[in-house]
Amino acid sequence: MVSCPMWDSDLSKWIRKHYPEEETTILDIGAGNGKYRRLLGDYYDNMDAVEIWDDYIPQLKERDKYRYVFHCDARKFKFTEKYDIVIMGDVLEHMTVEDGQKLIDYILQNTRELIVVVPYMYPQHALYGNTYEIHLQPDLTPDNVTERYPQLHMLYSRFNPNVGFKGIGVFISTLPKNSDMQIIT
Repeated sequence: MVSCPMWDSDLSKWIRKHYPEEETTILDIGAGNGKYRRLLGDYYDNMDAVEIWDDYIPQLKERDKYRYVFHCDARKFKFTEKYDIVIMGDVLEHMTVEDGQKLIDYILQNTRELIVVVPYMYPQHALYGNTYEIHLQPDLTPDNVTERYPQLHMLYSRFNPNVGFKGIGVFISTLPKNSDMQIIT
């Protein structure tokens, strides 16, 4: 559940600009500690969560006020409604490329917009006894994200392979306008 706040404010503003209707439905996959609910919750009420790790479920149900919290592996989640937005924040790196590709294809059948946030070149082992935190794609870069997942388009990105923390990228399923993009190297 390690998550970088680098693009949080920009992404929140982007979502509100492109999805201004308060009744917009949002699914937060890999909700963890409820970060996206806190970022968007003062505006959107129709947010659901998918979370795999038992220890996060009580806090998501009590504190973060999602409409529904689905306790399951995202790869096994069955959509019962079509969401306006699906957010996968710090999730894709925790699965194999093949599983990630299958999940993205499935999600795109059930949403208007998919938003994916990933750390770049970030190996990680189990944290807090949570084996789901292991990064199975620790080699992600701006280029190989779009190669592996051609349905995704870069919205925000900061990548510097010469420093300790390499950066983070935000990708969306619709082609962004150039005025929306922010790329820092």
